[in-house]
Amino acid sequence: MAWMNCTNVAVWPAANKCRVVQLTRLLCLLLLPMSASADVIYLTNGDRITGEIVRVMNEEITIDPEYGGEYEVKFEHILKVESDRTMDIELFDGTRGAFRFDEGEEPGQLMLISSVMTTNIELSELKQAVEFKDFNWTTKLDLTSSFSRGNTDSQSITFQGNSRFLRGNLRYVSDLSMVREEQDGDFIKEQDRFRVGYNYIWKNDWYAALDATVERDPIAQLDLRTSLNPAIGYDIWDEPNKYFSVQLGAGYASEESDFGDTSGGNIDFRLNLSYDISRLDLEVFHFQHIYRNLTGRKNTVFNTRTGLRYEITDDIYINIQADYDYDLDPQVDTDEEDFTFLIGAGVEL
Repeated sequence: MAWMNCTNVAVWPAANKCRVVQLTRLLCLLLLPMSASADVIYLTNGDRITGEIVRVMNEEITIDPEYGGEYEVKFEHILKVESDRTMDIELFDGTRGAFRFDEGEEPGQLMLISSVMTTNIELSELKQAVEFKDFNWTTKLDLTSSFSRGNTDSQSITFQGNSRFLRGNLRYVSDLSMVREEQDGDFIKEQDRFRVGYNYIWKNDWYAALDATVERDPIAQLDLRTSLNPAIGYDIWDEPNKYFSVQLGAGYASEESDFGDTSGGNIDFRLNLSYDISRLDLEVFHFQHIYRNLTGRKNTVFNTRTGLRYEITDDIYINIQADYDYDLDPQVDTDEEDFTFLIGAGVEL
């Protein structure tokens, strides 16, 4: 029994040492892939930058190095790129998909690798690359309000929102506007407008669209206006910091008002622009909608929203906006033009 105790005392420290060595080796093996998975940009001057590629845009790669903040490297200074991460990549020829970077066949080239294809390209063929997501979703909600008490009691509230959901080649867009103005206890403006659209995007930024719009303005004696419009559109820009799309369609519209109901064909044009100036924390936006009834009350209606959003935080911003509505053939006792200037706040979800 004493011999067994003595043996245990002698052997136990050696076993401990063995286990420590094994654990150390295992830890090193676990850490090695983490280091090896870092993105590397090799420069033409022989230097290299190791870190995480954040995006590719405007002929430069933005990388977040291990030793500091984000850094932009122009294509002309890049020899080759290595990365194990999958990114959402778009080429200037319209090709788009989930790829990872690898060293190209020649200096200044990239090898794009996906689950279904591998292709070698020049860096100059790369339009943009951003973090890969199964879907992209953006929603902005704006609220403005004003109150006046004294000789005239008045108040106004405007709520507006828009969203865009993108998954693969499918995009869903919607926008909502609700306006209430009251003076001395009586409503002088009561407008509601809601639109939802479906887009199918194919190569070279063209897309097929189907839009449905519902609006009402009982103060202007418009009980209900609905429209359904198939359309063809084109994305001039569709990038993380800028979006510019135009579309033209024709469809069916109906109106219910105090002076009777009308329905028939219409032509519909839409323009949507947003440009994010990140260095100034500023976004410029403009939305324009024009449609004309071809039968019944042959009027032309023109709606625009133009403004600026200034970021306070990543999610909250100040909104300055001008809305302009024009109706070529307005209802009786209503004006052709309606202009509203808004200052408020909003949130991005």
